[in-house]
Amino acid sequence: QDREARELINFNSEIIWKSGAHTLVTSCPICYEIFKESYHLGVEVLHHSQYIKRLIEEGELRLNYSHKKVVFHNPCELGRGSGIYDEPLEVLAHVSDLQRTEYDGINSLCCGGSLANLKLDSGKRILIASDTAKKLAKSNPDIIATACPLCKKTFSNVTETKVADISEIVAEEISE
Repeated sequence: QDREARELINFNSEIIWKSGAHTLVTSCPICYEIFKESYHLGVEVLHHSQYIKRLIEEGELRLNYSHKKVVFHNPCELGRGSGIYDEPLEVLAHVSDLQRTEYDGINSLCCGGSLANLKLDSGKRILIASDTAKKLAKSNPDIIATACPLCKKTFSNVTETKVADISEIVAEEISE
């Protein structure tokens, strides 16, 4: 298995090097962590929340402000795994009425869909997801925002509250 993983890393690295890219942006926190720690690409690796924040700060992305109430779920691998807590909140604060919860930052709750939870049966994972979504939706936000496709998919299956990735929320507020 290690040999196969190394072959895949070499294959992917070759594609990235040949592209001439200087920055690799990923929306998946697990991919971010793997590219950052297991690949030695010689390129900058960013989570999309970091990249969006940079675009805003550099004036490359002008945004409207929505008055939608948004709570943020920080994915386990993004926060505790990679130490990225502030960038998603700063991005959301530019475009929405960001509602802080007791589950922000290191207090973030698992969505239940994490690949680390594969040892749990699906009923237990659904229970975790439902409980977390209910806690996040306690203040009746318009949107539960996250920064991970797996978290988005997991929450979308267990709550009536709209669930969106931060990039989708930002995309809706791009000003011409």
